[in-house]
Amino acid sequence: MLEGYHRGEVWRGGGTRRNLLSTIGDSRTYISSVHRFLVADDHSLLREGIENVLRTGWPGCVVQHALDGPEALALLLEDRFDLAILDIGMPLLDGLEVLARARKAGLRIPILIVSMHPEERMGVRALRCGASGYLTKDAAPSSLTDAVSALLAGRKSISPRLADLLAEAVQGAAEPPAAAKLSGREFHVLRMLSSGKSLREISASMSLSIKTVHTYRTRLLNKLGLKRTGELVRLGVEQGLAEGEPGTGASSLAPPSPGKSSPRNRSDDP
Repeated sequence: MLEGYHRGEVWRGGGTRRNLLSTIGDSRTYISSVHRFLVADDHSLLREGIENVLRTGWPGCVVQHALDGPEALALLLEDRFDLAILDIGMPLLDGLEVLARARKAGLRIPILIVSMHPEERMGVRALRCGASGYLTKDAAPSSLTDAVSALLAGRKSISPRLADLLAEAVQGAAEPPAAAKLSGREFHVLRMLSSGKSLREISASMSLSIKTVHTYRTRLLNKLGLKRTGELVRLGVEQGLAEGEPGTGASSLAPPSPGKSSPRNRSDDP
């Protein structure tokens, strides 16, 4: 048996999975390549638009959908994908928290973050959480194709502007002051507070005890030099950190005309 092969599968170059079929005693080896993608976004038009771009660029690929953060995280940890595309503003668990948890669990596949937020607002934070690239939803479909191509080839997908912001972050000047001081969990709690969520709603959404959420709120107040929850909410809103993103109608990634929501599991495999 060939050393290093497990259950007839081998991973090669840039995260592409290839199935290796071999017969003992036969020198012939047949290799086929099928790209597997996860698209996580709570808007069906966006999921369908991204899937259309992927199927155009990688015919025969398998595209699986997730509608919220917990579902995306479960699929990432349970299944095998060549690349994942995560929206930041997903229900229950935002894309950055999904990203951070996946990286903490040891997941190493390329993950592209897409968002309505401009790069200067969320780009550096996404990279710090472990993103392989960042793309705004008003980008052209060709930009998504270029980003996915780069990530599958083992490279990062970072615009010149985001590269400059990342360089500034080393000097502590790139992120909004509220974001730069906070841990991933603290940042998530601040975003939910900014969106008008109560502490009890945050507790349920993040699967934390109400006491733990109170602790995070206290840390936020101390780190940011504030005294009341209302001040946290106002600060988050002023710095554009609220979870509720702008509408998706202007997104260049959406298909030209509305259609029915795509099934979660789509495959061109025979």
